Amino acid sequence: MTQSFVPPRNLPQLKNLDNKVCTYHVEAHDKGGSLHVNRHLMMNFLLLEPKYYGALRNFYEQARTGDEEQVILSSGAASTQN
Repeated sequence: MTQSFVPPRNLPQLKNLDNKVCTYHVEAHDKGGSLHVNRHLMMNFLLLEPKYYGALRNFYEQARTGDEEQVILSSGAASTQN
């Protein structure tokens, strides 16, 4: 008996955040029974004025929400004959 896997279910939706200073992109897709997740986070600043801390915190909260999405993986048993 060999182990086989069924395609992932409930893949997270594509998520893009771009506030011109920070960008976040995450996508998940099934390629031939393999789960592929691409995630990009880019920060385009070196120093940030305190008045922008609230906006930065909001950006990170939204990115964290995208990172916490779940995928359901399951396996099925397949029998093979010799």
